[in-house]
Amino acid sequence: MEIPDAKPLRNIFWLLFTLLFLCGCNVHHDISSLKQTHFYYTQIADRPYIISIDTVIEYKKSKNKDLFATAYLIDHNEFTDPQSFYVNYQKRKPKAFLENKHVDFSNNYSIYEPPTITEYPSRYLDTLFNVSVYKDVTYAQAEGYWDSNFNTEEQMGKAMLEGIVASMSKKKLNLKMDIYVPQYAGKIERPLLMLIHGGAFYVGDKSEKTIGKMCSHFASLGYTTASINYRLGFQPLKASIERAGYMATQDAHAALRFLIANASKYKIDTNYIFVGGSSAGGITSLNLAFLRNENRPKSSYKSLLYNNLGNIESVGKYNNITFQIKSVANLWGGVEDINILKNNNVSVISYHATKDPVVPYEYDYPMQKLVKKVAPVLFPKMYGSKPIHAELKRLGYREKLVSVKKEAHVLWNTEGEINDTFEQIINDVSHFFYTDLVPVPAKIEQDSEYRQRYFISGTNALDFITWQCDGGFLINANKDEVYVIWRTNATERILTASGTYQNGAAFKIEIKK
Repeated sequence: MEIPDAKPLRNIFWLLFTLLFLCGCNVHHDISSLKQTHFYYTQIADRPYIISIDTVIEYKKSKNKDLFATAYLIDHNEFTDPQSFYVNYQKRKPKAFLENKHVDFSNNYSIYEPPTITEYPSRYLDTLFNVSVYKDVTYAQAEGYWDSNFNTEEQMGKAMLEGIVASMSKKKLNLKMDIYVPQYAGKIERPLLMLIHGGAFYVGDKSEKTIGKMCSHFASLGYTTASINYRLGFQPLKASIERAGYMATQDAHAALRFLIANASKYKIDTNYIFVGGSSAGGITSLNLAFLRNENRPKSSYKSLLYNNLGNIESVGKYNNITFQIKSVANLWGGVEDINILKNNNVSVISYHATKDPVVPYEYDYPMQKLVKKVAPVLFPKMYGSKPIHAELKRLGYREKLVSVKKEAHVLWNTEGEINDTFEQIINDVSHFFYTDLVPVPAKIEQDSEYRQRYFISGTNALDFITWQCDGGFLINANKDEVYVIWRTNATERILTASGTYQNGAAFKIEIKK
């Protein structure tokens, strides 16, 4: 930020101070009304001072009064020293003394009312809003086996038996999502979080309990959130299983483009897009952020058994829409090709059990516990969260891996019921996302030349700012700058600013002298 010339600033300073002094309300002439809890503007020896009242003594017999106060000169200096100020109000003419020297003074005392900060709610971190849900919003149509199966991953054997007939032929599916929005959240456009359920690309639904609760929670923070269904099912062949994962990525891509195309309807700020999911949903979220058409799996192209699935953008409408994902919440997911991570600088937070029996924590075949020796026949090897984060760190991306030392796949529920880990996950994810919502935090800086001036730097994406000064006097406060004179006798000197960024996120920052 360019520092303005000091001389005009001084002229503005004195003009503003004079106006403040002359226009001050609650002018006191009777010193009996002055309170020790307030500071007051006045003039002593034709110079502006702010005084604090030590005591007022009234003598009943003589009807005289004595004012004992501490006076602080308000001038161009950064610091002001306390000076003793005494006035003896005699019957005829009061006499005033500053540091025991006789001085002329004004008998007008205007209350100095220092600005105080407004504590803004921590939007995107604290629960602030009730939530409404738009159910079953169709975002695309596509050929597939099915897009919803209420069996769980633990019931995969049963689900696959039931799906043998259904996986023999495809049909046209209406792919749907549930959209969660905060109620009465103002006109601010909201960050978007799109969540993808798990289920080994075979089972699951957008209404799955933990995904639905996570959507509702983030909407209560101020996000627009969405939980999507996508094409499920495959034949017991490696190529078919791999194609199912690719089709999920195509569908997620279509869902995100649909939301962006309808950003005004759902008040979405397309500059802040977040995705996440568990298990297969985690895999799909990572592919959505990093996979590109040149990295398509070979099985997605035409072969003797299968047709060409097309590019990632082939499903749905709005094919020309592009987007940039800020962060991914990868919950016990992985990638088949770790080289795709270099395609895009995206922040990633992951939760993963170190002995996950379904999606490997390191580099291995998935589903080893469920299908044992058949795993190498049915699945390609996958990179789990540990090697993913090692590569993200090598690339210099922002990342966080939470490794849970246990043998488990799904970490946020136990026997179908949400457990305490769920609260830890959503808290960690919300704070991780928040860093991308406020990539350049505001900070207070002091003018290197005109030392009374402090200003907000680091970002210009600010909306509201309020100021507060402890241990000094705020002479003038504008939106992004203030003028401060510090008391040398203050035990603590702190300048605080509180406000909001243009996206609604709150801040509270301070600087100490």
